[in-house]
Amino acid sequence: MIEIVKRHMVGGQQYEHIAKVKYVNAAGEEKEATRQAMVDWLGDKTKTNRAIVYSRDRKRSSYVEVVHRTGAPDYIRTFPDSTGTDNLLALDTY
Repeated sequence: MIEIVKRHMVGGQQYEHIAKVKYVNAAGEEKEATRQAMVDWLGDKTKTNRAIVYSRDRKRSSYVEVVHRTGAPDYIRTFPDSTGTDNLLALDTY
């Protein structure tokens, strides 16, 4: 499992505008991935790849999922829940 820690936005401020993310892998290394690379990694059905986002106080978390759209690029978002503090859009940008 990886933890997504930052987001890079291009062309807007909604989930579909996340162009890249920074994440921390199981070895504690900070890495960067494009949206498409993250879509591909999360969508790889031969593995049990998971990504998570924590709230700033680390009391809440949410898993990341891929959204598939017809005629538009796929994108990533956190599973909807009752709070916005544990989602990708609450992360710092870079």
